[in-house]
Formats: sequence, C-alpha cells, structure tokens
Amino acid sequence: MAKIIPHPSTDHKAVESSWLLAYSILWQHSRLSHKEVTDARYSLKEAMYTMPMPDRRRSFIMICERLLLTYRMVQKDPARWIDLPSIWFHPGYENGFTDTLSMYQQIALKRLEIRNYQQGLRVFATAYWKYTIDPSDEHLVKCSRKLLQLREYDLLQLWNNVIMLCITSK
Repeated sequence: MAKIIPHPSTDHKAVESSWLLAYSILWQHSRLSHKEVTDARYSLKEAMYTMPMPDRRRSFIMICERLLLTYRMVQKDPARWIDLPSIWFHPGYENGFTDTLSMYQQIALKRLEIRNYQQGLRVFATAYWKYTIDPSDEHLVKCSRKLLQLREYDLLQLWNNVIMLCITSK
C-alpha cells in the first residue's frame, strides 16, 4: 500500500475535517456564531500542533478517536451537557476536550492487552483521515463495510452523517 504524504494544505483539511466531526457529534442542532466556529477551529489546530505526536496523521487520528469517545459518552447519557465549542475545547476546561485525553489513554493501554479493543474507533478515525486527504468512494465503501463487519452501527450512522456534512460543506 502506498504511503500518503501530506502536503501543505493537509493541515487546513485536517482542521476542517476534525471540526466537522466535532460539530456533527456535539453541536449539530446548535446555531453557532462565526466567531464560535472560528475559535473552535483554532483550538483544534492548536491541539494538533501541541500533541506529542510525530506527524499530523497520528495527531488527527487521536483527535478523532477522542471525539468519538465523547460521542459514545453522550450516547450513553443524552442529558449530559456539552458547552459551547469555545469552552469545551479550551485547554483549561477540565470537563471538555481536555478530559478526553485520559479516556483515550485508558483505551490505548487496554489495546496493549486486547489488540482489537474499541477497534471501530480506530477504523473510523483512520478512514476519516484517508478520506480527508483523498475524498474517494473507495475510502467511503471500505470504512462502511468494516464498520458493518464490526457491528458498529452507531459509528456507521455517524460516518454517513459526517461524510454528508463534508460533501455539503464544500
């Protein structure tokens, strides 16, 4: 398989795609101001640059997995309050994006013991990276099939929603 080598516009695509994922998970029914969206994108960009990851791809995948963990958390407890993006993404706000790091680390440790633990999160995040870099039908179909195979129906529905949002936001 050929290695995907990001070019300069990859950072912009990664930030925009991670924002669309966050929006579709947490704020899809909210009317957000332009400033709120701009601040959220800036926070995501900062997160990508400050993460202890050697490359954008791995940072992006980690951010997406953390967002997907939040999705699962909100699905379990729909009454859970999610603040505005400017608050939720703020590094000093412990009940927002910052809190997802410890959840992600727990899953990473569990994956050392159980190789395919929460595999659907990784499948989604990796496919979303590939789609962000190269928005082809091949990535859409492969991810959909894999999520079906894993019986990750909630993630499959989210995958379809996010891809539709990506297509309509161009």
